[in-house]
Amino acid sequence: MQRSRRIALLAHCLLNANARVEGIARYRGIHPVVRELDARGIAIIQLPCPEVTFAGLDRVRGTLEDYDTIEFRSHCRSHALAIAEDVHLYQDAGCEVGVALGVEGSPSCAVELTNLRGPEGKAERAPGTGVFMHELAAVLEPLGVCVTGLDAREDDRGVSTYCVVLDGLGWTRAANAEETG
Repeated sequence: MQRSRRIALLAHCLLNANARVEGIARYRGIHPVVRELDARGIAIIQLPCPEVTFAGLDRVRGTLEDYDTIEFRSHCRSHALAIAEDVHLYQDAGCEVGVALGVEGSPSCAVELTNLRGPEGKAERAPGTGVFMHELAAVLEPLGVCVTGLDAREDDRGVSTYCVVLDGLGWTRAANAEETG
């Protein structure tokens, strides 16, 4: 069988719910978007979780204000630069790395909606980009990689919204069937 040569970069927790802060995962293991990518013949590279590698698995839920520090931003930048090197390798080999998928609501991986500290100190959704996605977009967008976010709270509706991005790249289920059939 011929490979599709199409690759999506996915936030770590979409392939491993155990990386999420205890109590906030809305799926048991992998997010339903993974099945959609597989149906389209799209390979996946799992991004590192900078929160796990920086603060560990037993961390408490944080906000953008908690993570937007010099140390954490530097940590995210090093991950982003390593990922950009990998993307170059795949692109040089003829693969299309079309999209990086973050997770809305995350202080690290949000693309459009992050969590900010509200008036009572509690995390609240607000417009903004997570620290890691900000650093990642800075190195991936010049390489032609679209950086977008998925709202993990929406389950299958979030997948439908993401499918619009994939369709825009021409990465449809029909295209995959024609290429592999």
